[in-house]
Parts: sequence; C-alpha cells; structure tokens
Amino acid sequence: MCTNNSAHRIPSDDRCDSAIIWIQDGCNPRISQPEVFYKFGRLFLDPKMFFSFSGSISLIKLVPLTWVLDTECEGVMPEFQTARNFVFFLDDGFTMQAFSSAVEVLRLVHHLKPEAGFSYSVVAMGDVPVAASNGLQLIPDAKIDAVPSRSVIIAVSGAHANQTKAPNFVARLRGWARRGHPVWGVSSGVVRLVQAGLLDGRRVASHWEDVQYLREAHDQVQVSASLFVSDGQVATCAGGGAAADMMLWVIARDLGPQVADDIAARLVIDAVRDGRTSQRRVSDMRFETANGPVYAALGVMRANLFTPLSIAEVAETQGISQRQLERLFLQEFNQTPSNVYTELRLEDARLDVLSGRRSLSEIAMDYGYSPATFARNYHKTFGVLPSDDRRGRENLMS
Repeated sequence: MCTNNSAHRIPSDDRCDSAIIWIQDGCNPRISQPEVFYKFGRLFLDPKMFFSFSGSISLIKLVPLTWVLDTECEGVMPEFQTARNFVFFLDDGFTMQAFSSAVEVLRLVHHLKPEAGFSYSVVAMGDVPVAASNGLQLIPDAKIDAVPSRSVIIAVSGAHANQTKAPNFVARLRGWARRGHPVWGVSSGVVRLVQAGLLDGRRVASHWEDVQYLREAHDQVQVSASLFVSDGQVATCAGGGAAADMMLWVIARDLGPQVADDIAARLVIDAVRDGRTSQRRVSDMRFETANGPVYAALGVMRANLFTPLSIAEVAETQGISQRQLERLFLQEFNQTPSNVYTELRLEDARLDVLSGRRSLSEIAMDYGYSPATFARNYHKTFGVLPSDDRRGRENLMS
C-alpha cells in the first residue's frame, strides 16, 4: 500500500535541500497534489508511518518509522515486500538469449518463492506472434492494452534497432512511462527507450554494438560500459547473459542474496556479476594477459584508436624499449604489437561500418587510413571487405 492519510505536514521553515531516502521501485500511487518533502529534523509525523521519495515525486512509498532523532536518522530499512509483475514488450527481431535469460530467473523465483508475488508475461504490438532474431516466433500471453498497473515494462529489441524507427513501439513506451510504469530496456531495447526520450540525461548500459549509435545520435545519454545500470524508475541492461545478472540483482535486493544464489546455482551460473562489471568485447577476450607491461600497453592502445601512437611511443609509456615490448607481445599473443594495435583499431571501426550511417571513406579517414588501405587491412583482419560486411548486415536485418 502506498497511500497515507495520517502523516502530518512539516512546517515550511524545516525544509532542506537534502534528504535521507529509501527507494522502492514499482510503487506508484495516484496523487493529485504531491506534498513537499523535508530532511529529518524536527519532524511532526505520525510515529508509525512516514512518506519517503526517490527523487521523482511520483514515486512514493510507505515505510514504518520506528525512530525520530533531532538532527539525523540512522537505521536499516525493514524488509518491504510487494507484488512484482514484469511485462516483457518484445520488438520484431528481439534477442532470444537476453529475453530467456531474464525470464528463467523469474520462472525460478516464482517456483521457489511463490509467496513473493513475482510474475511475468509477454506483450507485442497488435497482440500477434513476434519473431526473434533467430527466426523463432513467440506468442504473447497478455493483451497490450491490458497491462496491469504498477507492472515493470521491459523492452527487448535486437540488432536492427539502431538502424530503424519503430514509432508505434516507442509511443507505447512513452505512454506507459507517463502512466507511472517503471520502463526498463534489455539489449537493444535500450535503443528504443532512448528513441522514446526516456533516457535523456541518464547513465545507461547498452550493448557495445549500440554504443557508437548512441554516442553519435543521442549525445544527451551517458553511455556506460557496465553490464546493467539502475537509475530510479529506469534500468538498462547490455543484454545477453547480463539480463540474468540484472534480474538476480533484483531478487537479491528484494528477497536476499541467498535466494539469488540458489537461483544462480540452478541455472549453473558460477558467479552473479555486479552491474558495475564492464562488458567484454571480442578483443578483450582474445588479448587477455596477466603481464603488467603488456596489459598497460593494451590500455594505451585502446585509449588512442583514432590517432594512433607509434609502437615506440607505446613502449615508452611503459618505460621499456620497442624491442622488449615486441618480445613480450610475441610471448603473450604470438603477434607483434603493431598487428594487435591494428586489430583493436579495426574492431572499433567495424562498429561504424556496420552501423551504416557514414560512408566507408569517412570512416577510413577517421582512423588514419586511405580507403584502399582500410579495405585491405579490414579484409585481412575479418576476412571480408568493409563494403561486403555492411551489405551482409543490411541483408540480415531486411
């Protein structure tokens, strides 16, 4: 329950800019005239109940207040359990792994802790079956016009989202957000939330393939390399297996870490990753090393992709000679530093190639190549010319 008629107003002279706050996602009462909230201090409150808010006045919940101090309050928020209904809103071409990773966590918590009130359903535009990126179709089990109040909406999309517009899909997200639903994004569902204007000024997690698009087309969004990010009513997740990590974080938060660990074990997840964990790109996995100078040199290379340093300059940052750095790279990767550096730069450029928004000549020049040299190195690294790589992506999305 999120309403309270017994709390007393606090005199205006006690107002303060800061507050001690607890957040409970999904609590969204109907309040026509929101009250102004204040810092703990000389409070004139009902001793049993107290309103708190999460920075958005529309998010208000009721928590027991068992103590009041003159200047500040310290304590632990009591357990607060509410029914949680998650509605997955699937876009055409959604990523099945991200969707199923999240759903499996909810399936198990419903099985292990039915009294916790966790449930889930699927909706789609037009209430018709929607195809995943792997071609399999999923039949919605709920009506899009009958989403229960206070449900958490989770948008799931696929790799095409950064190249297409989906005005009806995006309008639905805006409508739910206006009605107070928490709206989350998983995989390229994050792109749809951005297109809906729901993430402006927020820090978000997105799949690394969408980063280039977000930074170029929506620079008001703060893109993070994290697996998932929670920001008030909004949570965003990079997708893939990280969707399970995000849902396990929800379970640990609401039901405790033991329940989350039990579910993870049943899903054969060795360790639940914190949302602050960074995503790993292809090159991150290929060029793993415990060698200090090599690891640091890779960091220097990644920080200078557009305007590359010479290998001698990279070596100098580590206080070693170019020959010594080359010897270390050959020992670690059986490749020269120059070849590794080229691969790192081309992997970054490939995101731009596949996005399809700029000409290949522009991309080549940005990375310091002539078009012919860029095409030759690209083919050597990925086994396909950039023009064919882009064409293949477009055919896949059509």
